[in-house]
Amino acid sequence: MLMPKLLPLSLVALIGCGGGSGESDPDGPVHAHDAAMDQGVDGPVIDAAPDASVDVVWPDLLPDVAEDLPDLPPDLGPDVGFCGDAICNTGLSEDPCTCPADCIGDCCGDALCTGAETDCNCATDCDAACGDGCCTGIEDDIGCAEDCGCAAVAFCGDFQEAPYGCWCDPCCVDLGPGVCCDDADTVCGYTMSACGNGQCNIDCETSATCPGDCP
Repeated sequence: MLMPKLLPLSLVALIGCGGGSGESDPDGPVHAHDAAMDQGVDGPVIDAAPDASVDVVWPDLLPDVAEDLPDLPPDLGPDVGFCGDAICNTGLSEDPCTCPADCIGDCCGDALCTGAETDCNCATDCDAACGDGCCTGIEDDIGCAEDCGCAAVAFCGDFQEAPYGCWCDPCCVDLGPGVCCDDADTVCGYTMSACGNGQCNIDCETSATCPGDCP
């Protein structure tokens, strides 16, 4: 926007009533616009005399002034930043699910197992597939030990949880049924009932907890 130019007060005077004759007084006050033109000032001019109302006067050469205006920013109205503008705008939370018209890709949650979706990255759309390395859906350590049990990991004895939530450490057998993964005995060499097997598991058993194995 072209800012109005304030003339020096030395160039501004109040317009008098002229005695009500309506005739111009050659010795009377000078209008700001006339003073501006005499001084070579172009652009909008504001009469800035003290106690005078503001009077914005545009010069006759408005087209020339308009050519000097700076370029305006692009229109930021409703046609920018909406679903359907061919721009996948993540700032507006657009993605293949919320705006498939703009965002190319798979939409996890649309009940369609498409593209790069698998039960590993989108179990809600894709059925479980035993052997793919992901313990999902109806898979468990009994039905798919290779994805969910001790066979799926290589940390027997490290006290870490297997994918299904069962364990493959030497103490799980002493914590009751269902704690160890179903394949713990075959993969890790444990028995499902440690106390009483004639071997003292020093990690879990003591003479107080299992005197038969640890005298």
